[in-house]
Amino acid sequence: MRHKRGFSWISDNYIIPRAYWPACSCCAAQTFMKCQDAEGNWHYGDTAARECAKSRITEIDQEGNKVQEIEAPVSKEELAARKAAEEKARVEQEAADKLQGELERLRAIYDDEDAIIRARDERLAHIDRTVAINDALIKQSQGALAKLKQRAASQPNKLQAEKLATQIADTETQIAEYTAANDAERAQRA
Repeated sequence: MRHKRGFSWISDNYIIPRAYWPACSCCAAQTFMKCQDAEGNWHYGDTAARECAKSRITEIDQEGNKVQEIEAPVSKEELAARKAAEEKARVEQEAADKLQGELERLRAIYDDEDAIIRARDERLAHIDRTVAINDALIKQSQGALAKLKQRAASQPNKLQAEKLATQIADTETQIAEYTAANDAERAQRA
């Protein structure tokens, strides 16, 4: 029989029936802790053993009935995983709420689904027209840029070459702006 903290009636494999306990009033309503450490050793006593700090603890009454179970503390990894799952759920809920808000806004503006579809189609057509216009302007500007570069390469006059260099830089900026505008429009279409 194993003796832990003065309790001789609890052993490794079983609890000795109450009939065999000493008759004293000190044991009347007492509960005991039972836990298993990381190495598989069982510990019993009126408080949980230090070795069981990372284990589930079972509280039992004097008749051997389980009163409650205290779950093992959560590890740092489990805590981090829980926090990550909670954050993911929060982000998903925010996205769902945002989508629901957008749907409610659309329902408030438009009479029915056909009106929403018409408005969407009109917006897409507008984007397509804008992209086509910007593409034409880009093509035209690239042609002008090629001519400016050709003229600058053959310009012997330094003052004229500087003016052409300024025009080339302005044209390149214009092409970049048209390209950025087209990228933004295509992103809206997607």
